[in-house]
Amino acid sequence: MGLPTKLKILHVVRQYTPSVGGLEAYVAQLADRQKRHSYVEILTLNRVFDVDERLRGVEVIDGVMVTRAPFVGHRKMFFPMVEIDFFKQFDIIHFHATDLLLDVGAFFARRLGIPYFVVSHGLFFHTTNYMQAKQFYLKNVTRRALVNADAVFAVSGNDQRVMGEVGVDSVLLRNPIEPLPEVECGSDLIYIGRLSPNKRVDRLIAFFARLREKFPAAESVKLHIVGSDTEGLGDKLIAQAQELGVADNVRLHGYISRDSLIELLPQCGFKVSSSEYEGFGLSVVEAMSAGMIPFLQRNAAFEETHERSGLGALASFEDLDGAVDAFLSMAAEVTPEDRRKAREFGLSHSWENVERTIQGHYEIALASKGAAMKVEG
Repeated sequence: MGLPTKLKILHVVRQYTPSVGGLEAYVAQLADRQKRHSYVEILTLNRVFDVDERLRGVEVIDGVMVTRAPFVGHRKMFFPMVEIDFFKQFDIIHFHATDLLLDVGAFFARRLGIPYFVVSHGLFFHTTNYMQAKQFYLKNVTRRALVNADAVFAVSGNDQRVMGEVGVDSVLLRNPIEPLPEVECGSDLIYIGRLSPNKRVDRLIAFFARLREKFPAAESVKLHIVGSDTEGLGDKLIAQAQELGVADNVRLHGYISRDSLIELLPQCGFKVSSSEYEGFGLSVVEAMSAGMIPFLQRNAAFEETHERSGLGALASFEDLDGAVDAFLSMAAEVTPEDRRKAREFGLSHSWENVERTIQGHYEIALASKGAAMKVEG
């Protein structure tokens, strides 16, 4: 059996367009590249979490067929209504993140003998809530899907370590980015990402207010908050900014297009995030590709980025005074050379290497399957 002349690849991801986020962007960008040489389809859920509206069951988006499955449950625990026959038509099944779509789909893939792959995307440890239950689930349920995969791609050293602790081997393949254009950086701060409780944007606003108190010269500096707000946190954040007296300098932009983001970037010089947990921190590396210097909450993923780049600073945003002092110390020493290095670091995360690595693993799995079929025959 030779390799198929045109692979039929199914990407499985719990949320996709019109949902906006790093996971959705990763799948869209990978699908866009693969559709040049393969047939690509996406399986996702039929509703954006925390929104009641049901989306179309089948839709073509940017030249890629998107099939949406109904489900019961909610963001943290859902069960997808998918049938094994749907998967039969594909040569490769590629799962993104670890959830019940992976658990169910991997079971079907094993039954059908279809090679499948998994990208970790931070696993499901995005908050410390229910940590013991999550660790139990990883060890006793998710592990089964992972150890039987043809390859598991870890987007960070932390993901690789966590999976290794339960006996899952993985390939370290850090998230790639779509580079932003280099800009002449201003002095504003920018947060880019989803407005979710674990992102702790409230701490970011509190930090910004304390910065204005301790450093009067920052009177004209603004904090830009860019990202979708499907959980309805925006009103609380606006009220917080008003209460702290910084409402005029905190801008909640909501979701904006890439072109609008590029127009906003020249006002900014620092990418900030007080997120408690990140699988990788894609938006940080993207911002660095434009020359932004990162100032980030101390967590495993951000520590890894900081160590690898040697740029910016980490802080604990629970300690507002300490975070402000760390930021002022860092900002005072930023040079044009630092911004050049930030851009180089961002540009080093290329899609070309990621796609080539994934494709190579596809070909190995299909070749092995073909050899096995010849032996059996």
